[in-house]
Amino acid sequence: MLRFTQRLIQVLMIFVAALPLAACSSTSDPKVRLIGVELREKTSEGVVLAITLEADNETDRALPLRDINYSVYLNGERVFTGERSAEATIRRFGSQRVVLPAAFVPKGPLEKRMACRIEGDLTYLVPGALAEALFDADVVRPSVSFSVEGEAMLE
Repeated sequence: MLRFTQRLIQVLMIFVAALPLAACSSTSDPKVRLIGVELREKTSEGVVLAITLEADNETDRALPLRDINYSVYLNGERVFTGERSAEATIRRFGSQRVVLPAAFVPKGPLEKRMACRIEGDLTYLVPGALAEALFDADVVRPSVSFSVEGEAMLE
């Protein structure tokens, strides 16, 4: 119990120290867009799609990406939900592509082209020692929600 109390006090001290700095932060959320959805594999047992997203960073500081939780919808029906480590950093004033897999068993025949929507949350790390400490302590975990639409080419 004493160890828990000490940890709680440490987290609260970090949080209180960060409050004045939070107002000075110029970091904005990355913008996520869909580049494409393509068929990677199709067998009698299932289908694997490769979803290419691009995240744009409009700030002057690099943004390390952490996790992506996402769901994939084809013609309005959810076919996949998953979580993946982004394993990438968006350079300052730059963009970064991330390829996400989606494996599923279709309930019926797939059309050659299908409406596709990807919804999710992208967690990222704001640069700086204090921000990293707050992130590691699970106090502040910045993320951006996204919903992007396009067409899946399933030929």
